[in-house]
Amino acid sequence: MTPSGQVGRVGPAGGEDGAEASEPADAPHLPDAVADPWWSRPLPPVVWGAGVLAVLGWIVVRLVEGQITQVDRVQQYQLVEGLASGRFKGSLRGLNSQASPPGYGFFALPFHLVFERFAPTHNFYVPNDGWYVAGYAALLILAVVVVLSLRAVGVPRRSATELIGLASAVGGGATLACYTESYHPSDVLATACTLLAGLAVLRQRWAWAAAALGFGLLCKQWVIVPIAVLAALSGGRARVWLVAGSGAIFAAVVAPFLATDRQGTMEAIRAFEVGPTSRTIYSHITVLLTQDRIGVESRIVPLVVVAGVCVWLIRARPAITPELVFGALAATMLVRPLFDAAGYAYYAAPGLVLIAVFSRDWRWPIASLVSGVVINAMAKRAYLYEPWWPAAVNLVLILALVLATFARLHRLVGTREVRVAPA
Repeated sequence: MTPSGQVGRVGPAGGEDGAEASEPADAPHLPDAVADPWWSRPLPPVVWGAGVLAVLGWIVVRLVEGQITQVDRVQQYQLVEGLASGRFKGSLRGLNSQASPPGYGFFALPFHLVFERFAPTHNFYVPNDGWYVAGYAALLILAVVVVLSLRAVGVPRRSATELIGLASAVGGGATLACYTESYHPSDVLATACTLLAGLAVLRQRWAWAAAALGFGLLCKQWVIVPIAVLAALSGGRARVWLVAGSGAIFAAVVAPFLATDRQGTMEAIRAFEVGPTSRTIYSHITVLLTQDRIGVESRIVPLVVVAGVCVWLIRARPAITPELVFGALAATMLVRPLFDAAGYAYYAAPGLVLIAVFSRDWRWPIASLVSGVVINAMAKRAYLYEPWWPAAVNLVLILALVLATFARLHRLVGTREVRVAPA
């Protein structure tokens, strides 16, 4: 050991056999240079820009060329119209029952007002073109946050891995199903909020993390899972910040809706207007046994699994790294489509986006991209023809992703260090 703390490679001092003289004692040992693999090398700016434009072009082709569905669009229409007129009562129910809290309505409201003023084009399904712009804006926000998340886990800037991760997260089949299967840009926005909260936790910005989670919860109820996971990874006052802060934001925004229309607001928050479909094995069993709506157990079982994961994380006290944070979120978010009786392809979108960003290994975003294509295709086929085998394919695929992600998470949790806590 050298005085500087570095290990020198000491050889013979030029003996009679003519051996080379030793290196200076304080010279560090430099390993032989190894070229970075192609997927980790920065791409030329022109190539990178062309790749980003190709991803955007694919999204535009999928969404603009008559592929945006009319399913569930009226839900958001009536919400935004109510907010624009300053009316809370009845905004969360009307022509169609809401399946989400009012968060996305507030996000889309500025776009609606601008287009209402300058380009009003009312019809039954779309109040004006601002509605489309709001949906595209949600995708753009997700794209920016995905790039930030990939760089946080150590993916080289402008590398092929970063480009693949961006394409998988934003242009994947499950993400675009939020527009082509059922109109739910709220899931895209909630996913972006989840990633933003993870980044804020890594930087110990607890107020920002609570704000992102609070608004995400206003967009989709499933954000309760990221709240629990990030709180488990944090400690002390940080946990209070995340849980109480996000809950306070949610309660403050929902309160006027509860005061004016308690029944409609509770129906939107609980989202029990979804019945079993032919898209999952669980729903086939549900229909066979009960011939009824989706059971409470399909919501309870994922929450029980998540609660067990949170207890494990609290007890393990792992070192908080970007890969661990996004890996824990990915593993837990994939539990929902594994048990849910509705089984829409867009239910898998948050988990697949998180799989695309949680590792420097290029194979994870590839797995996310391929899985999104398969899940979307199988869900569509099951819906049209109602056979059982597409549901079985999705069950096996999602289960494989859950097991692989939890195996990776288990290895990451192996390092025990003091958890992140507020300064």
